[in-house]
Amino acid sequence: RLGHFHYVTGNYNAAHEVYSSGLKIESQVLGSKNPNRLVSLCNLGEIHRQRKEWDAAIKIFKEVLDIQRNQFGLDAQNAEIAITLHVLGLTYEKKGSTENALKHLQDALWMRRVVLGDDHLDLTPTLTSIGIIFSRGNKLNLAIDLLGESLRIRKANLGENNRDVAFTLYNIALVHQKQGLLLETVFCLLKVLSIEISVLGPEHKDVAITMFKLGETFERYNDPENALKYFKQALEVEQKVLQEEDPLTIARTLSAIGNIYLSQGNVVPMMEAFIEAGRIYQASDMNPSNVSVNRNMYAFHISCPLGAPAA
Repeated sequence: RLGHFHYVTGNYNAAHEVYSSGLKIESQVLGSKNPNRLVSLCNLGEIHRQRKEWDAAIKIFKEVLDIQRNQFGLDAQNAEIAITLHVLGLTYEKKGSTENALKHLQDALWMRRVVLGDDHLDLTPTLTSIGIIFSRGNKLNLAIDLLGESLRIRKANLGENNRDVAFTLYNIALVHQKQGLLLETVFCLLKVLSIEISVLGPEHKDVAITMFKLGETFERYNDPENALKYFKQALEVEQKVLQEEDPLTIARTLSAIGNIYLSQGNVVPMMEAFIEAGRIYQASDMNPSNVSVNRNMYAFHISCPLGAPAA
């Protein structure tokens, strides 16, 4: 309980100390292969994941997997083993080892299909994770197939108006955008926006993320009016919910608005947007490498590492 308290309050060093002490006692009393050690091992593995210590996390979850296979049998198909394979896949992906990530995630997906069937909700995190990896590797048709299956299962189990459904739709939209399919991208993003506003309310940072992505999509397809519309809507939400937490996202959106006005030759609002974006940038500790201005002074961009879209 003490370790859990430290974990949920974000004191990972103290949690690690408590769990390590408990694990040491369990190992001495029960032996290294005893399944009663699994909870402590998983807790330690999660602490390493939170601290982005990927190699340490992988080592621990491999030990978890070894104990589970010793407990259930080397060839056993088991939901608990599938969970460990899934976590290992996610950890390898965070480390940047795509091949190992796919291997473990695909093994987890196969095992979950065998144990749970093809329509169980527990398949969807693995389907989505593999789909995202395929999308990043530009295997777009495979990505759509996997994300589409995840969407089907989530809709059937959770209903249309659900945040996980919106998350899956958002990732499908990103794939459609890579495929150059404007109508499909916009359709998915508008559906995501509708769900998020219904579930989260109109003043939520996820709503702003989707609005900004809609603006980017319309800008990419030379529709400055709709791009400006959604950039402005995103800015309105960001100014309400991110003023203290993440002002650099506001600067990024202001720069996007300024560039639309610039492309239209609308000088006054362009300068207002750029000046405010610059003011926010100067007030921050942002690295100058995040700002780029081209030779012709045609565009001013602020990239925002903290303002990443939904995964």
